[in-house]
Amino acid sequence: MEILSFEKLTIYEVETLHETLKPLVESLTEDLELDLSSVRKVDMSAIQILIATQKSCQSQNVELILKNVDEVILKDLDLCGCSQLLGVSHE
Repeated sequence: MEILSFEKLTIYEVETLHETLKPLVESLTEDLELDLSSVRKVDMSAIQILIATQKSCQSQNVELILKNVDEVILKDLDLCGCSQLLGVSHE
């Protein structure tokens, strides 16, 4: 499991997020689990990166699994209609 050590995933962190995820996705041999426990804020640019990462995973027949997603982040994903697309839900 990869732990994302970002407190915020916004347009200001997107380039770093992309640089973090790209080599992980390129070398995948099994599902990619991302621990989002430290993330407290996301915006659409970060959500787009997560969706692109998910599509890259799917093209390699592996899953992107988001773990420990904060309730506020879940609400943001629900608002933009992306929670189901990214496979996260209120548990």
